[in-house]
Amino acid sequence: MGISLGSLLIWGLPLVVCVVLGSILLNISIAMASGREFSSEVFLVAVEIACGSGLASVAGALLI
Repeated sequence: MGISLGSLLIWGLPLVVCVVLGSILLNISIAMASGREFSSEVFLVAVEIACGSGLASVAGALLI
């Protein structure tokens, strides 16, 4: 969360889209590296984690 919060503080809230997309890609790649095949379940879990990361970063940026 530190890197995403820092980037939102420096470049602004429109960058939250990049934070969410990066989190989705990272979580999918971690799931694939652990031996799981790509499925809708893997994708939905990655999207849920990414939404949480994005919301946490936005909340932190707004509070600071």
